[in-house]
Amino acid sequence: MEIDIALAARPSYIALGHVFPTQTKQMPSAPQGLEQLARHIERLGDYPTVAIGGISLERASPVLETGVGSIAVVSAITRAEDWREATAQLLAIAGAGDE
Repeated sequence: MEIDIALAARPSYIALGHVFPTQTKQMPSAPQGLEQLARHIERLGDYPTVAIGGISLERASPVLETGVGSIAVVSAITRAEDWREATAQLLAIAGAGDE
């Protein structure tokens, strides 16, 4: 399993994805979805994690509800009508500044 290979390398974090279909690049595999993401998060425990792939403004909350440490977005900002507003909304959803 790819996670075992990643853990053996002792990275500072593990990126998990692609969660949803993405328009950023061609992917050779099917999206893993929220259920698989949640299983990975449960297995990894407190290990730092980042979810990536097809995460839109509307999908950000459900992704974060899996317990993932953070999210990476591209199109949610670059394809937004107002990238500043999209960024502000994503930061609010992620609870940035709540600490």
